[in-house]
Amino acid sequence: MNRCQFCNKIYDIQKLEQICLKEEDVFNCIMHNKKNDTYCIYHKYGDNYYSNEILEINFCPKCGRRL
Repeated sequence: MNRCQFCNKIYDIQKLEQICLKEEDVFNCIMHNKKNDTYCIYHKYGDNYYSNEILEINFCPKCGRRL
């Protein structure tokens, strides 16, 4: 199954921290937690206080590909 634009980029927490320092935009992405080998939707909103993992997932919510 082909990857969609949303699940083509899966970030780890270190990469997200670098992006969050540079950008102030609101965005959602898929994050891989290497510590417990899970995937989740990460929502960045304004600053780090409001940004967090919001939902653990096993499939891409856009195309349905298994993660």
